Amino acid sequence: MTRPSLWILAALVTLASVGAVLAFVDLGELAADVRHLDLRALFLLVIALQAQQYLGSVRFRRFLPQVKIGWLKGWLIENIAGLATFVLPFGLGEGARIWAWKRMGGTRLSLAGTSYLLTRAIDATVVLALLTGLSLLPIGGEAILNGGVRLVLALGAIALAALWGLVLGRGQAWGTRLALRLEGGNRSRIACGLASLARAFADAAALPAADLAVAALASLLFWAVQMGETFILAHATGLDLSFAQVLVVYMAWWVAALLPVQGFIRTGTHQAGWVGGLVLVGVPVDQAMLAATVTHLLLLLRTVLAQGVTAVLYLFVARSRRKGNS
Repeated sequence: MTRPSLWILAALVTLASVGAVLAFVDLGELAADVRHLDLRALFLLVIALQAQQYLGSVRFRRFLPQVKIGWLKGWLIENIAGLATFVLPFGLGEGARIWAWKRMGGTRLSLAGTSYLLTRAIDATVVLALLTGLSLLPIGGEAILNGGVRLVLALGAIALAALWGLVLGRGQAWGTRLALRLEGGNRSRIACGLASLARAFADAAALPAADLAVAALASLLFWAVQMGETFILAHATGLDLSFAQVLVVYMAWWVAALLPVQGFIRTGTHQAGWVGGLVLVGVPVDQAMLAATVTHLLLLLRTVLAQGVTAVLYLFVARSRRKGNS
């Protein structure tokens, strides 16, 4: 797909999401809900987001042992990357995250790309394990998930944990062997790029167990904070949801976020996740769409206040330093 076609499709997804809001949401009711929003919820969302950016930088930096990046710079990089992820459609923000760590962190593209892939792999492992554990809790006598879903989550977490064992045990040898094979054959640009990626993977696979444990703990706290965000958002909408119901909404949102049909500022996937999750727990469609719209506006405002201001300040300081050095 060409770049103009991608932007046009993203605009269509965004317009379709706006159309769904206009079709299902009473704008007067939406305005009333926005006027009565609790500003404490917005403050908590800003704090939660910045905590996630710090934890995200800790997680990412652990897979870059060759590069010395302080916590402040890592936090700034994650803020700018997070802003790009929120604004850009179709997951393009994830590519921006790799670019930001390469450009601002002073690392090679292969190292940033490998760190990103390993970060996402450890995230998937942690999320599946976390959801499995939470689904087993007897909260209010409710069955959060049926046995089949629990089994799938548990098997997924076990499979990913086993894969991590293989990576730590043999990943360095695999990466080195693949790099040598690529370097000894076709010397095309693609082969050289893959060889560089294989060597970066070999280096990351040699990560000490303590560093991997820190990355896993940072990932666990990152996703726990994000689950906490879902509780804050659900409370801000005025919906009376139990812990189990909010967890279902979070799981629906998490699955929807993986879909490649995201418009600008997360339109499409946000509505799909929240509406789908709320309908699953018995909320009517029109009320679910209203709640999804309110939570989306809250997240948009939170992103502008937290990541937008941070990104502008960083760019201003960087520009001032360049002028001072010239």
